[in-house]
Amino acid sequence: YADNVKVLRHDGLMAYYPFSGNAMEIINPADNNGTVIGAVLAADRVNDANASYEFDGNDDWIAINHNGFPMGNAARTISGWVKLDANATGDNTILFYGQNTQNRGLLLRADGPGNLEANSWGDDKEVDSSSSIKDGNWHHVAFTSDGNHSARLYIDGALAGCLSDWVTDTQSELQA
Repeated sequence: YADNVKVLRHDGLMAYYPFSGNAMEIINPADNNGTVIGAVLAADRVNDANASYEFDGNDDWIAINHNGFPMGNAARTISGWVKLDANATGDNTILFYGQNTQNRGLLLRADGPGNLEANSWGDDKEVDSSSSIKDGNWHHVAFTSDGNHSARLYIDGALAGCLSDWVTDTQSELQA
């Protein structure tokens, strides 16, 4: 499940997906609306109908553009509400943007055991939490990077992991 995914940068909100019956982005709707592939609307963390998306773990996702999203090693914060099935297997991607090339994308996910992690695609640099979010409950998760080599993960408002030598070079998938 995914509910209320937000992508922030240092000077303001870049994208906001309230999932109020669709995957429209309401800050820059002409640029970053989501296209739902396979996922179905579901109740969110406060039991509001059609206010989150449920993914089957195989071939469901929401494709979004990332116009205006932080690139390179720029500061950024990504946060949202997630609920992972306690019996889910493998890695569970929460958000990916950038290129599917070593160190050119940003990946926020729960690894096999359910620990929250962020990496620069290809695991070149990775920050990991030490606690699982794969328990069938809703959790607020956040990743922050200050653009000066410091990255942090938060689960339900508590610091869950940090890395002091974080570097990424996130690039638009439209670039060569």
